[in-house]
Amino acid sequence: MFAILVGVLRRGIRLSCEKLRIRTQYALGGKNFEPVRVDMMEQMEGGTRKEILFAIVGAAGAIALVYGAFWGLLGDGKGIAPFILGAGGLIVSIVTFINFRDYSRKLALNPPKQAEGGEGLGIV
Repeated sequence: MFAILVGVLRRGIRLSCEKLRIRTQYALGGKNFEPVRVDMMEQMEGGTRKEILFAIVGAAGAIALVYGAFWGLLGDGKGIAPFILGAGGLIVSIVTFINFRDYSRKLALNPPKQAEGGEGLGIV
């Protein structure tokens, strides 16, 4: 379940970064913006280590939040342990979202060469 959630979050992060990049380029430059790269190969092959790290940490936070909530509400979670697990998962998820938002804004203004179509990699 963790691996599936990481994969889904990673693809969501890639698409969100692409959406913000297009919005920013359109707002700043008008008509001269890079084409949208949302095909399946771009989602699966592209990306950086930061994006996969955001996905891993976000998935761990979401699973901890859900597990803590169900342990406290439906299970025999007596005491403070379920609350600490759920609150820790919530805090990790919020901090990951804030860091991802800052990362995607920075990436929208300064896209790396590999995200611009391969000019820096000798592909084009």
